[in-house]
Amino acid sequence: MANILSGNPLEIDTAETSIYVGNRFIKRIVWKGPTTISHTLVIKSVTGSRIIVDAVCEVALQSQVFLIEQAFEGLTATTIDSGKAYVYFVV
Repeated sequence: MANILSGNPLEIDTAETSIYVGNRFIKRIVWKGPTTISHTLVIKSVTGSRIIVDAVCEVALQSQVFLIEQAFEGLTATTIDSGKAYVYFVV
């Protein structure tokens, strides 16, 4: 599996040190299809100073939506145990 870091949304299925999106306004992040209860998704600012999403799967295969509505210089996905995270931004 590989992250798709072009287009809108970005598609993330693998933890990566830096998911650069420039200075973009993030509208929402959707975590689709986490497979197992207690799996986690953690997305931080590229500097690591802000946690943007810190989620735990409570129902297998149930997607979670996080309204962000903030601009960030870049992102890093430090943990994605299962499923895919989609980062939607304003073009």
